[in-house]
Amino acid sequence: MRKSQSLINATLLLSALSTPALSADNPLLPSSVTPAGAVEPKAQAIAAASGLTPFIEAATRFRLSGESDTAEFTFWASKAEAEAGGDIVLAYKNAVSVLPDTGRASVAINGKPAGEFKIASPFDFTPQSFKAAPGSLRAGYNVVRLKIAQHHRIDCSLTATYELWTDVSSARSGFRPANPGMVGVLADLNKAGRLANGSTDLRVVTDTKTDASLLNAASGVAQAVGLYLGRPDLTVSLSDRPGQGPGIDLYLMIGGPAGVSVAPGGEAGRIAVTFRAPSSAAVHDLLVETVKKDMMTGLRDLNARKRFAEVRLDAGKTATLKEMGFHSEPFAGRMMRTRFDMTMPADFYPADYGSVALTLNAATAPGLEPQSQMLVRVNDVVVNAFPFRNTDGQNFDGKLIELPLRAFRPGVNRVEMLAELPRASDKACTPDTREDIKPRYILLDTTSIGVPELARVTRLPDLGAMAGSAYPYGDGKPFPVYLDQATPQAAGAALTLLARLAQSAKAPVNADFRIGKPGGPIAGDALVLIGAGENEETAADDRTIPAAVSLEQTGAIEVAASGGEDQLITAFRQSATDDGADLSWSSRFSATADRLGHRFKRWLNYQSETTSAPDLRNALVTIAQSPSAGDGATTEIRANTPEDLALGVKKLASSDIWPRLGGGAAAIAADTLTLAALDGASPRFSDVTEQSVGNYRRIAAAWLSDNFKIYVGLVIGLIGFFAAWLGFVVQRKGTRSDA
Repeated sequence: MRKSQSLINATLLLSALSTPALSADNPLLPSSVTPAGAVEPKAQAIAAASGLTPFIEAATRFRLSGESDTAEFTFWASKAEAEAGGDIVLAYKNAVSVLPDTGRASVAINGKPAGEFKIASPFDFTPQSFKAAPGSLRAGYNVVRLKIAQHHRIDCSLTATYELWTDVSSARSGFRPANPGMVGVLADLNKAGRLANGSTDLRVVTDTKTDASLLNAASGVAQAVGLYLGRPDLTVSLSDRPGQGPGIDLYLMIGGPAGVSVAPGGEAGRIAVTFRAPSSAAVHDLLVETVKKDMMTGLRDLNARKRFAEVRLDAGKTATLKEMGFHSEPFAGRMMRTRFDMTMPADFYPADYGSVALTLNAATAPGLEPQSQMLVRVNDVVVNAFPFRNTDGQNFDGKLIELPLRAFRPGVNRVEMLAELPRASDKACTPDTREDIKPRYILLDTTSIGVPELARVTRLPDLGAMAGSAYPYGDGKPFPVYLDQATPQAAGAALTLLARLAQSAKAPVNADFRIGKPGGPIAGDALVLIGAGENEETAADDRTIPAAVSLEQTGAIEVAASGGEDQLITAFRQSATDDGADLSWSSRFSATADRLGHRFKRWLNYQSETTSAPDLRNALVTIAQSPSAGDGATTEIRANTPEDLALGVKKLASSDIWPRLGGGAAAIAADTLTLAALDGASPRFSDVTEQSVGNYRRIAAAWLSDNFKIYVGLVIGLIGFFAAWLGFVVQRKGTRSDA
């Protein structure tokens, strides 16, 4: 199996990058830039969003939902800031349906209580400040734990719990140090502010011609900065001017003494970082040296920190809720939701040859309704239900709940445990009968989830494996990145995608930029980004999805035209047929069998039935993997214009879309900017990563479960062979009677 390199080996990958850059006398550079080690006397204290050092978590982590939820936010502090202390600022907004009389939020800093506040801000974000006393913080990364308890104003049903939420603003929350100090070292990049949408803007500023060598250099530095920050919602752009608002401007200089400089940018919350060297080769050496000396400690600390509600599990491994950061606490609401992200290996073959073991340690209180139960959802699909039948209360000590392996996928999986806990008093829902304090359930943090032995074989295409661990691009081997146009928008899209892949692989990816579409078949792994532009003759064709995507849209003949004659004919027959009214009985039977087989396949793979396929002609951007000419996969991202490509890739790489990628193809709708999963090319085996009899047995079992028709045919064939053999033997031997 191709394994991604660790952060400690990041310099080995960065050393392969060359670095062209700006000239030393470029007027775009900030006047405060100085060589490394020098002190700029005019440097000012950083003002990132009113002096806040932002939290580093993904934007999706800033929403707390349901009647009870917990989140942890991480921020960086220098040694001087940790010693001086400061304030933790949480700007929050809640749903109108939250009852302010009982809504409460508690805050802890590095495991010590810091205070609480009433949840009562339904119309705008309200800041709440909590004192971080001197000495209570650590130099490096610190953790703020926020726990909420909230109830519905007028509805006591289970359904109403889904209407409850409290949002924390990622742009207006963070750590305000009492002694912010000066901006002058790379660690101060952690103080760069976030945009209003929660993303971090990294602008590569250059007036140099956009060519492959420039993009290779920008990619290396952008990936290093992205890994150092640890913020998943990083968007990279390329321009000849600095960015606006909070973020980071990255300058590359040729000429003058070698050094790395960090200084305040032109706006509040913006930081300028400059790599300066006498030549392009020297910039390359400077980057490697900077990673070794100034960034490696931060990279190690970031990679070693404990991530709340996240776990990576391999075959034979088990993790408890406590290891994911959860605490055992009584719950008094109607539905308790416990969520965590579970990353499976890239070479995991999901099929029906085993199950994930969820071992439940919990207890229910007396008085629950007989329909009380716990549902387990994997990737938004219910895969198991366990009833709480005993209305007198019961204990669960190591209760095994099996979750089918087929419900999981390589990469990130969202696992949810939903305990439905209704009581008879909920039906009245009056102030004097509400029981918002009396406990109904307790989930112990010794509850665990374990992975069995897995069928280890990589399969392509698989967008989930790419998003989860950057497979097949995260092994350190060089791969080409094709841009059809060297526009700033297309370049920014490619740099954003590579930065996201580096974060998934936890190490830089070794991209080799090439301008222009591939001239022929691609051998090995590759990325292709196409933003054709509306003025090109091929613009009409570029509005379609890649050929790897199968079409299921009735009447979309013009969309299917790029998918080959077979798809064109299929679409024609679908549009020309009147619900089977003119078909023969055999054709009707065949069509019915196809529909039932398709429905069974979707049920088998835990795919929900959709009433209509997405209108791919309205797709902002499409992404699809297909087999390359050699042993590899080509991932093609296509849009109508470079602007659409830049916006679409930013959305694909965002924290609400990236972990949900799966299958062979997907699209982002232009009107709603939501993800539409599509059927891509059938997966094929790429590499058997474990050479053992047991692994081949599991692979065979998994393959037969996917191809159940062949399995049934083999069983029927063996039974027929046995029947024929038995008839032949009996006929030759005759019968014998004891009479």
